[in-house]
Amino acid sequence: MELPPLELSSLPQISKILVDSLDREQIASLIVKDSTFLSKLVDLFTMCEDVENLDGLHMLFKIAKAIVSLNDGEIFDVIFSDKYIMHIVGMLEYDPDVSTHQNHRTFLKEQVVFKEAVPIPDLNLLAKIHQTYRIGYLKDVVLPNVLDNPTVTSINSMILNNNVTVVSGLLDHPTFVNNLFTELKSSILSEEAKKDLVHFLQEFCSLSKSLQLPLRNGLFSTFVREGLFEVVTNLLQSTDENLRQSGTDILLLVLSFDASQLRKFLMQQSGYTLFGHLVTGMLTPSQGGLQAQLLEVLRMLLDCEATERTPPEKSPFLEVFYTRYMDQIIEVLTGPSTKKRSDQDRKMDAFLDKRGLVSAEILGNICELLCFCVQHHSYRIKYYVMKNQVMEKVLQLTTRREKHLVVAAVRFLRTCIGRKDEFYYRYIVKNDLFGPVIQAFLVNGNRYNLLNSAVLELFKFIYDENAKALIIYLIEKYYQNLENIQYVDIFKKLKTRYDQASEGVITRAQDSGAVGSRERGLTPWDKLFDYPESRRRKDDRAPEKEEEEYFNEDSDDEEDTASIQRTISAGKPAQAVIVNGGPLSGTFGLVDYEDEDEDMPPPVRSNGNEDVNFSAVASATISKDSVWLDREEEKIFQNVKRKPQLNTEIREKETDISKRQKTSSESSCGSEHEVRPSAGEPASLGKAELESSVPVLPAEDGLGSGSKDNSKESSTSICTKSTSESSTSSVDTVNKGVEVLGPLTNGPNLVKAHGAVGS
Repeated sequence: MELPPLELSSLPQISKILVDSLDREQIASLIVKDSTFLSKLVDLFTMCEDVENLDGLHMLFKIAKAIVSLNDGEIFDVIFSDKYIMHIVGMLEYDPDVSTHQNHRTFLKEQVVFKEAVPIPDLNLLAKIHQTYRIGYLKDVVLPNVLDNPTVTSINSMILNNNVTVVSGLLDHPTFVNNLFTELKSSILSEEAKKDLVHFLQEFCSLSKSLQLPLRNGLFSTFVREGLFEVVTNLLQSTDENLRQSGTDILLLVLSFDASQLRKFLMQQSGYTLFGHLVTGMLTPSQGGLQAQLLEVLRMLLDCEATERTPPEKSPFLEVFYTRYMDQIIEVLTGPSTKKRSDQDRKMDAFLDKRGLVSAEILGNICELLCFCVQHHSYRIKYYVMKNQVMEKVLQLTTRREKHLVVAAVRFLRTCIGRKDEFYYRYIVKNDLFGPVIQAFLVNGNRYNLLNSAVLELFKFIYDENAKALIIYLIEKYYQNLENIQYVDIFKKLKTRYDQASEGVITRAQDSGAVGSRERGLTPWDKLFDYPESRRRKDDRAPEKEEEEYFNEDSDDEEDTASIQRTISAGKPAQAVIVNGGPLSGTFGLVDYEDEDEDMPPPVRSNGNEDVNFSAVASATISKDSVWLDREEEKIFQNVKRKPQLNTEIREKETDISKRQKTSSESSCGSEHEVRPSAGEPASLGKAELESSVPVLPAEDGLGSGSKDNSKESSTSICTKSTSESSTSSVDTVNKGVEVLGPLTNGPNLVKAHGAVGS
């Protein structure tokens, strides 16, 4: 396929081919091959414009638009060159859908003036600068809603390449950057020339957005070495707000790349001049959004952890900010003193508006900065808030007429609570800081606005996070003022959560025996806050923690003792005490110690793993001293946990007990009356580990081998030896007692083992 000859009569046919063809690449190749196509098109445009042939001009508009929409790089290089660019723009002025003629060429030739603040010696760089501007004008002004996305992307890529070429060429020039900063630092420079240089520097820095990282790093490193921050310091001191605006824009561009360079300069500069200008500029009324830009500069500087990976509490930059400038920022919140004016109050006159009040924009920026500090400087801001009553000063804004300031104060309180820090909870409760917020919420009434939503969201956050301290504080202090609000249920939910928490605490306290007394060392706030044990208030009368756990701990010995008591009282056989795999040998009885408060013999550790408590079988104990027997049995069944002692100490006591028991047994044998165990006396065997087979005592001790017959024989001989003059009924009684224990414990062995029978 070939294009028709380019003539005035063939313009409709060429326009139809370019617009309707689906093969753009083939059409673009045909135009590129025909080197005279564009030159003939320009000649036709000049002729039609001279004779004012509107139909032909409208056709040329469609052809020029279709050529641009082909999105071909080679064609772009030709039509955007100095030879053809103005003619292409001229063709695009005759849009048939627009009633009025657009004079784009007049604007580009007459109104657009290129100012060369610093002479650029390379002519190729100058041509690239002009071309880049015209391409951008064509994309953004001439054809803003006509080009498709791929074409716009190609044009942006072309602009980007031109910017990289220009910046690289200027940085590589040996004297250009040096000459630029020399002119900027000159004191004899006129205001107009200074503005041109500053705007050129600003545009030069803005080109860094499109540069790759190595080239951008080289650009700013070169500028910093040449004195960029000194130039910005002078700009922020200027009375011209446009110059201050340009200086702030330059700082934002530098900070978006690397904030550490500016932070390092601020720390090294004598007197912290630039640092002071940044803070003062944010607190000074201005136009054009300068305060918002300076606020953003400070936020980027104060975010040390994100840029330098430095903990906030270790940053020297934050140390300077909090010690030198934070007081100045907080002072603006309270406004100047109406009584005796000091020098500081006179300095604050610059921050006031015509009404003598700090402007709402400044106060809003301060609240934003404080919220940022709370989110990123947990350690320093907490200390500063406590020391300087920052919350109270911020919440004074709830009395301002501007609703957005009231919302800003609520947002600051919400940010503090959002940290989920008990420090802020306690501080808010202690100083009753919800009072101004509740008052502003009630004054706002039922109006559905941003203030209403902000306060309700604050209460919902407290409910969702279950901040117990704040829930208790709000319900006990302000529920009577909020209970009548019916269009939301958040306040009823808070009240329900408060009631549930109170009931749960009372239930837990009752279970632990701490209700109604201070014996557990719990105050009401300790119960409601559910503080850990280490933070509860100690009571002098409360027992030590170890002692309390001692008496509350369930004892296996106590359970075993109680179970044996129930077994014997029910007539069931008791279980023997097993030590080291066999029954306890030797005698062990109840002894009347001299000290009445002394505990029973301590338990013996079996196999190094388990405590075994020994206790006598009261039903088989024979003694003349009934008072001693009653007292010792009372000790046996007390629910007191025994502390283990050494086995050697036990054996010594067993020897002593055996001797005393022997004496008691001999005296019992000579007695004329029989001794029977009391019907109501239980027998405690202590803790037992039953095995499948229970070894018996040696035969020479007069006991049987473990069978029932031997058991009866042994028991009869024992009773005969112990009570030779006893009646037959007493022997039967003893035999019955032994037979009860015989099946499981080999009764005679157990009786002898516990010292109930003499040897």
